[in-house]
Amino acid sequence: MKLIFIPIDSNVSKNKFDCGILELNEYLKKYAKQNHRKGVAKTFIAISEVGNPDVVGYYSVSMSEIKRESLPESYCRGLPRYPLQKVYLNYSHILIQD
Repeated sequence: MKLIFIPIDSNVSKNKFDCGILELNEYLKKYAKQNHRKGVAKTFIAISEVGNPDVVGYYSVSMSEIKRESLPESYCRGLPRYPLQKVYLNYSHILIQD
């Protein structure tokens, strides 16, 4: 199955989504859209085809930083003196098929 990833929006159907982990199902249904809108995390949903609103998977990412002081000295050689940016993959799950 070819998946199409799009930013989460109101035109998708999240109610049938079940990856088998209650907390992750809940995140998608209750919090993903508001976090996306507020910029806390960006969520991208997978649909199976254009025009089919059923979510079959999703992933959520947010930005973070690594403070230089938190790294061992041997890692710091050659790194800039400012905090390093990183992308944090929060969730990534696919619908369970019967």
